[in-house]
Amino acid sequence: MPERSGTRLSVFLEVQGWRLHVEALGSGPPLLLLHSGGGGWNAGEWDEGCRQLARSHRLWRYERPGYGLSQPRDHFPRDFFDQEERLLQALRERLGLQAALPIVGTSDGGTIALLHTARRPQSVLGLVVEGAHGFFQSSMEEELERRARKLLVKYPPGAARPVFAESMEKWFEGFRDPVWRDWSILKELGAITCPSLVVQGDQDAFVDQAHAHRLAAAIPGASCRILPDCRHLCHRSQPLAYYSLLAQFLSQLPPRPA
Repeated sequence: MPERSGTRLSVFLEVQGWRLHVEALGSGPPLLLLHSGGGGWNAGEWDEGCRQLARSHRLWRYERPGYGLSQPRDHFPRDFFDQEERLLQALRERLGLQAALPIVGTSDGGTIALLHTARRPQSVLGLVVEGAHGFFQSSMEEELERRARKLLVKYPPGAARPVFAESMEKWFEGFRDPVWRDWSILKELGAITCPSLVVQGDQDAFVDQAHAHRLAAAIPGASCRILPDCRHLCHRSQPLAYYSLLAQFLSQLPPRPA
Protein backbone atom coordinates (compact mmCIF):
# COMPACT_ATOMS: atom_id res chain seq x y z
CA MET A 1 0.00 0.00 0.00
CA PRO A 2 1.71 3.25 -1.08
CA GLU A 3 2.10 5.88 1.62
CA ARG A 4 4.38 8.81 2.39
CA SER A 5 6.70 8.35 5.37
CA GLY A 6 6.27 11.00 8.04
CA THR A 7 2.57 11.52 7.44
CA ARG A 8 0.04 10.27 9.96
CA LEU A 9 -2.11 7.50 8.54
CA SER A 10 -5.41 6.07 9.77
CA VAL A 11 -7.18 3.67 7.40
CA PHE A 12 -9.49 0.68 7.29
CA LEU A 13 -8.34 -2.33 5.29
CA GLU A 14 -10.03 -5.61 4.40
CA VAL A 15 -7.62 -8.44 5.21
CA GLN A 16 -8.59 -12.13 5.17
CA GLY A 17 -12.24 -11.17 5.48
CA TRP A 18 -11.68 -8.88 8.48
CA ARG A 19 -12.08 -5.10 8.46
CA LEU A 20 -9.02 -3.79 10.32
CA HIS A 21 -8.18 -0.34 11.60
CA VAL A 22 -4.53 0.48 10.86
CA GLU A 23 -2.45 3.50 11.90
CA ALA A 24 1.05 4.74 11.11
CA LEU A 25 3.02 7.73 12.35
CA GLY A 26 6.58 8.98 12.57
CA SER A 27 9.58 8.77 10.27
CA GLY A 28 12.38 6.26 9.96
CA PRO A 29 12.66 2.49 9.70
CA PRO A 30 9.41 0.63 10.41
CA LEU A 31 8.49 -0.68 13.86
CA LEU A 32 5.40 -2.83 14.39
CA LEU A 33 3.42 -2.62 17.65
CA LEU A 34 0.96 -5.35 18.73
CA HIS A 35 -1.50 -4.39 21.46
CA SER A 36 -2.66 -6.52 24.39
CA GLY A 37 -5.83 -8.60 24.78
CA GLY A 38 -8.91 -8.69 26.94
CA GLY A 39 -11.34 -6.63 24.90
CA GLY A 40 -10.82 -3.28 26.60
CA TRP A 41 -7.55 -2.46 24.89
CA ASN A 42 -6.72 -1.20 21.42
CA ALA A 43 -3.86 0.35 19.47
CA GLY A 44 -4.24 3.55 21.49
CA GLU A 45 -2.62 1.89 24.50
CA TRP A 46 0.73 2.74 22.87
CA ASP A 47 -0.01 6.49 22.71
CA GLU A 48 2.20 7.45 25.64
CA GLY A 49 5.32 5.95 24.07
CA CYS A 50 4.55 6.82 20.47
CA ARG A 51 5.78 10.39 20.74
CA GLN A 52 9.23 9.15 21.71
CA LEU A 53 9.38 6.19 19.33
CA ALA A 54 8.05 8.18 16.36
CA ARG A 55 11.16 10.37 16.43
CA SER A 56 13.28 7.46 15.23
CA HIS A 57 10.82 5.02 13.61
CA ARG A 58 7.83 4.77 11.34
CA LEU A 59 5.38 3.19 13.78
CA TRP A 60 2.76 0.77 12.53
CA ARG A 61 -0.05 -0.40 14.78
CA TYR A 62 -3.39 -2.03 14.12
CA GLU A 63 -6.39 -3.27 16.04
CA ARG A 64 -7.09 -6.97 15.84
CA PRO A 65 -10.61 -8.33 15.23
CA GLY A 66 -12.68 -7.71 18.34
CA TYR A 67 -10.75 -4.61 19.40
CA GLY A 68 -11.01 -0.87 18.96
CA LEU A 69 -12.44 0.22 15.61
CA SER A 70 -11.78 -3.08 13.86
CA GLN A 71 -14.51 -5.59 13.05
CA PRO A 72 -16.01 -7.27 16.14
CA ARG A 73 -15.48 -10.96 16.88
CA ASP A 74 -18.32 -13.33 17.68
CA HIS A 75 -15.97 -15.50 19.73
CA PHE A 76 -12.32 -16.30 20.41
CA PRO A 77 -11.76 -19.86 19.10
CA ARG A 78 -9.19 -22.33 20.36
CA ASP A 79 -6.81 -21.53 17.52
CA PHE A 80 -7.23 -17.77 17.57
CA PHE A 81 -3.51 -17.16 18.26
CA ASP A 82 -2.69 -19.12 15.09
CA GLN A 83 -5.38 -17.22 13.19
CA GLU A 84 -3.98 -13.91 14.39
CA GLU A 85 -0.45 -14.87 13.37
CA ARG A 86 -1.63 -15.60 9.83
CA LEU A 87 -3.62 -12.38 9.79
CA LEU A 88 -0.52 -10.44 10.84
CA GLN A 89 1.45 -11.89 7.95
CA ALA A 90 -1.35 -11.08 5.49
CA LEU A 91 -1.53 -7.52 6.82
CA ARG A 92 2.24 -7.06 6.45
CA GLU A 93 1.98 -8.18 2.84
CA ARG A 94 -0.90 -5.77 2.25
CA LEU A 95 1.09 -2.89 3.73
CA GLY A 96 4.29 -3.75 1.87
CA LEU A 97 6.12 -4.55 5.11
CA GLN A 98 7.56 -7.92 4.06
CA ALA A 99 11.18 -6.92 4.76
CA ALA A 100 12.56 -7.74 8.20
CA LEU A 101 11.53 -5.26 10.88
CA PRO A 102 11.42 -5.13 14.69
CA ILE A 103 8.21 -6.17 16.43
CA VAL A 104 7.01 -5.22 19.92
CA GLY A 105 4.06 -7.06 21.44
CA THR A 106 2.36 -7.01 24.81
CA SER A 107 0.23 -9.73 26.48
CA ASP A 108 -1.77 -11.47 23.71
CA GLY A 109 0.09 -9.29 21.21
CA GLY A 110 3.34 -10.63 22.64
CA THR A 111 2.18 -14.21 22.15
CA ILE A 112 1.26 -13.46 18.54
CA ALA A 113 4.65 -11.80 18.06
CA LEU A 114 6.42 -14.89 19.45
CA LEU A 115 4.55 -17.20 17.07
CA HIS A 116 5.14 -14.90 14.11
CA THR A 117 8.87 -14.64 14.79
CA ALA A 118 9.25 -18.39 15.33
CA ARG A 119 7.35 -19.27 12.16
CA ARG A 120 8.84 -16.53 9.95
CA PRO A 121 12.27 -15.86 11.49
CA GLN A 122 13.69 -14.10 8.44
CA SER A 123 10.95 -11.47 8.60
CA VAL A 124 11.75 -10.12 12.08
CA LEU A 125 14.79 -7.97 12.84
CA GLY A 126 14.29 -7.81 16.61
CA LEU A 127 11.64 -8.92 19.10
CA VAL A 128 10.39 -7.44 22.37
CA VAL A 129 7.53 -9.12 24.24
CA GLU A 130 5.98 -7.88 27.45
CA GLY A 131 3.71 -9.97 29.66
CA ALA A 132 3.48 -12.57 26.89
CA HIS A 133 1.92 -16.00 27.48
CA GLY A 134 3.93 -18.99 26.30
CA PHE A 135 2.18 -21.81 28.13
CA PHE A 136 -0.73 -22.36 30.51
CA GLN A 137 -0.35 -21.38 34.14
CA SER A 138 -3.10 -21.71 36.76
CA SER A 139 -2.70 -18.05 37.74
CA MET A 140 -3.99 -17.12 34.27
CA GLU A 141 -7.28 -18.88 34.96
CA GLU A 142 -7.56 -17.33 38.41
CA GLU A 143 -6.92 -13.80 37.15
CA LEU A 144 -9.35 -14.25 34.28
CA GLU A 145 -12.10 -15.31 36.69
CA ARG A 146 -11.35 -12.35 38.96
CA ARG A 147 -11.64 -9.93 36.04
CA ALA A 148 -14.77 -11.64 34.73
CA ARG A 149 -16.47 -11.23 38.13
CA LYS A 150 -15.43 -7.58 38.24
CA LEU A 151 -16.90 -7.02 34.77
CA LEU A 152 -20.17 -8.72 35.78
CA VAL A 153 -20.54 -6.43 38.80
CA LYS A 154 -19.86 -3.31 36.74
CA TYR A 155 -22.06 -4.35 33.80
CA PRO A 156 -24.71 -6.84 35.06
CA PRO A 157 -26.86 -8.87 32.66
CA GLY A 158 -29.56 -6.74 31.05
CA ALA A 159 -27.72 -3.47 31.65
CA ALA A 160 -26.50 -1.27 28.81
CA ARG A 161 -22.94 -2.29 27.99
CA PRO A 162 -20.18 -0.59 26.01
CA VAL A 163 -18.77 -2.53 23.06
CA PHE A 164 -15.50 -3.27 24.85
CA ALA A 165 -17.37 -5.00 27.70
CA GLU A 166 -19.05 -7.36 25.24
CA SER A 167 -15.68 -8.11 23.66
CA MET A 168 -14.08 -8.75 27.04
CA GLU A 169 -16.81 -11.21 27.97
CA LYS A 170 -16.24 -13.14 24.73
CA TRP A 171 -12.49 -13.14 25.41
CA PHE A 172 -13.03 -14.48 28.95
CA GLU A 173 -15.37 -17.15 27.63
CA GLY A 174 -12.88 -18.29 25.00
CA PHE A 175 -10.12 -18.79 27.55
CA ARG A 176 -12.36 -20.82 29.85
CA ASP A 177 -12.14 -23.71 27.37
CA PRO A 178 -10.26 -26.57 29.14
CA VAL A 179 -8.14 -27.07 26.00
CA TRP A 180 -5.97 -24.15 27.13
CA ARG A 181 -4.69 -26.16 30.11
CA ASP A 182 -2.50 -28.19 27.74
CA TRP A 183 -1.48 -25.22 25.61
CA SER A 184 2.21 -24.33 25.11
CA ILE A 185 4.29 -22.72 22.37
CA LEU A 186 7.67 -23.24 24.04
CA LYS A 187 8.82 -25.89 21.55
CA GLU A 188 8.37 -23.45 18.66
CA LEU A 189 10.49 -20.69 20.15
CA GLY A 190 13.81 -22.38 19.38
CA ALA A 191 13.31 -21.31 15.74
CA ILE A 192 13.69 -17.62 16.63
CA THR A 193 16.99 -16.21 15.36
CA CYS A 194 16.78 -12.44 15.94
CA PRO A 195 17.82 -10.47 19.06
CA SER A 196 14.99 -10.91 21.56
CA LEU A 197 13.99 -9.36 24.88
CA VAL A 198 11.36 -10.75 27.27
CA VAL A 199 9.97 -8.16 29.70
CA GLN A 200 7.65 -8.75 32.62
CA GLY A 201 6.41 -6.83 35.63
CA ASP A 202 7.22 -8.14 39.09
CA GLN A 203 3.54 -7.76 40.06
CA ASP A 204 2.02 -9.44 37.00
CA ALA A 205 -1.11 -11.26 38.21
CA PHE A 206 -1.44 -13.43 35.10
CA VAL A 207 1.92 -15.19 35.20
CA ASP A 208 4.85 -15.38 37.61
CA GLN A 209 8.43 -14.31 36.95
CA ALA A 210 9.46 -17.88 36.23
CA HIS A 211 7.15 -17.76 33.21
CA ALA A 212 9.17 -14.95 31.65
CA HIS A 213 12.46 -16.70 32.41
CA ARG A 214 11.20 -19.90 30.76
CA LEU A 215 10.17 -17.96 27.67
CA ALA A 216 13.59 -16.34 27.43
CA ALA A 217 15.35 -19.68 27.99
CA ALA A 218 13.41 -21.18 25.08
CA ILE A 219 14.56 -18.42 22.68
CA PRO A 220 18.21 -18.71 21.58
CA GLY A 221 20.21 -15.79 22.96
CA ALA A 222 17.22 -13.97 24.45
CA SER A 223 17.45 -11.66 27.46
CA CYS A 224 14.91 -11.33 30.26
CA ARG A 225 14.14 -8.23 32.32
CA ILE A 226 11.79 -8.12 35.30
CA LEU A 227 10.70 -4.52 35.92
CA PRO A 228 9.95 -3.49 39.53
CA ASP A 229 6.62 -2.01 40.61
CA CYS A 230 4.95 -3.16 37.39
CA ARG A 231 1.73 -5.03 36.82
CA HIS A 232 0.79 -7.00 33.68
CA LEU A 233 1.28 -4.11 31.26
CA CYS A 234 4.66 -2.60 32.08
CA HIS A 235 4.29 0.14 29.49
CA ARG A 236 1.24 1.34 31.43
CA SER A 237 2.54 0.74 34.98
CA GLN A 238 6.02 2.21 34.51
CA PRO A 239 6.14 3.86 31.07
CA LEU A 240 9.42 5.70 31.63
CA ALA A 241 11.31 2.55 32.62
CA TYR A 242 9.69 0.45 29.90
CA TYR A 243 10.17 2.84 27.00
CA SER A 244 13.74 3.61 28.05
CA LEU A 245 14.49 -0.12 27.97
CA LEU A 246 12.75 -0.46 24.60
CA ALA A 247 14.66 2.47 23.08
CA GLN A 248 17.95 1.00 24.27
CA PHE A 249 17.12 -2.39 22.74
CA LEU A 250 16.08 -0.88 19.41
CA SER A 251 19.24 1.23 19.21
CA GLN A 252 21.38 -1.91 19.40
CA LEU A 253 19.69 -3.82 16.58
CA PRO A 254 21.64 -4.49 13.38
CA PRO A 255 20.87 -2.22 10.40
CA ARG A 256 17.76 -3.08 8.44
CA PRO A 257 18.54 -4.95 5.21
CA ALA A 258 18.41 -2.70 2.15
